[in-house]
Formats: sequence, structure tokens, C-alpha cells
Amino acid sequence: MKRKEKVQPKHMTYFDLLEALTSRECPICHLTTQGIERFFDALLYENVNNSGVREQFQKNFGYCNYHAHKFAGYQDGMAIALTHRGLLVEILQSMKTPRKLQALVTRTSQYCDVCAFSSDLEQRYLAVMMKHVDDEQLREHFLGSEGLCFPHYQVVLREYNTRVPGWMSRFQEKKYTELLSVVERFLESCNFTSQEQRQELTREESLSWQKLVRTICSYDGRPSHHLV
Repeated sequence: MKRKEKVQPKHMTYFDLLEALTSRECPICHLTTQGIERFFDALLYENVNNSGVREQFQKNFGYCNYHAHKFAGYQDGMAIALTHRGLLVEILQSMKTPRKLQALVTRTSQYCDVCAFSSDLEQRYLAVMMKHVDDEQLREHFLGSEGLCFPHYQVVLREYNTRVPGWMSRFQEKKYTELLSVVERFLESCNFTSQEQRQELTREESLSWQKLVRTICSYDGRPSHHLV
């Protein structure tokens, strides 16, 4: 009698992943950037007046440089003033005592809630993907997707090396090879003289340099030291 394979239970995160695989980008990047947008939406519309959230913001001395500017990019002046005023007060108070100033210098920019939140999202979605890596529906969606950016594929290789199926490795190599071909066509179109007719490119080929950065570096704002 043929042994039945154990069916892994599927939760909402699994179906979020399937939907993300239909996007035109790395599904983990897609889900993480969506999650970060929800983080800031909740902060601006629900949590900016929450004393606990403000205390944590003060304790961490705000966000990292990238997420601080992203926060400011929402153009909510009152939210920025409410959260950052206390930091300036702390700077001024610490300047009265060399010991306090040195302690503040040492403490600043050591931790970012948004970076930690995004790391948690990446871990969660990658774990679900690898948990269901033998699932036929996930495999079908994955093979019709853009695949993983290299940083997220690195995490898969590092954390789940023995569980990475051959079809996934072959697919990732195929997608990177295809991108290289498109980038080379773009570069060829840039290399022409005034006497030559410039090669016509598709929109995908014209913007291949953008996709190249996303593939090599992952989503916009992912810290270079970021480890899942």
C-alpha cells in the first residue's frame, strides 16, 4: 500500500504567499514592503498617541536613518513632531552632563522597531514557504513567479539548505540567467553612435536596470546587515 504523505495545515499566511507569487517581484519582498506600509499606517492613524508606543520610540531613540526618512515621507507633521520632540529634549538635557551625553551617543541608532518588524515578516513568510515547499499548489505558483531576490534566496540556502528542492534551484538559476540576458540587451542599446540606429527595447528591457538592483539588493530599505 502506498504511504500517504502528511498534509501540512494551511493558514492565512500560506494564502498570502500564494497571492504574492502572482506579483511581478520577489514574493518575500512584496509581502514585507506591504507589511511595512501597514506598520506606518497603524502608527499614524492609531498608535502615534499611544503612550507605550511613544515610550518605546524614545527608548530606541527613534528609527534607523532609512525608516526615519520614510516616516517623514508620509508628510504628517504633527506625528513627526510628537514622536521626535522628546528626542531633542533628551539631547539638550544630556548636553548638560558629559557622562549623560556619552551614554546617549552610545545608545542612539542601536535598534529600529521597523527593521525588527520587517525581519519578523521575512522569517515568517520564508518559514511558511519552506514548510510547504513540497506542496503542488505552491510549486505551481512559484514556477509562474519572478522567483526570489538573491538576498532572500541566500537565506533559504543558509537556513534550509537540506530542504531546497532541485526544481527551486534550477528555477532560480533560470530567472537570474534570463535577467542577465535582458540587462545585456539594454546595455547593447546604450552602446551606439550617432550614425547608428538605436535598438528598440520593450518596457521590461528599458527598466531592467531597476529589476537588477532589486534582485541583487532586495527591497528598498533592507539594511545591508539585515540577517533573517
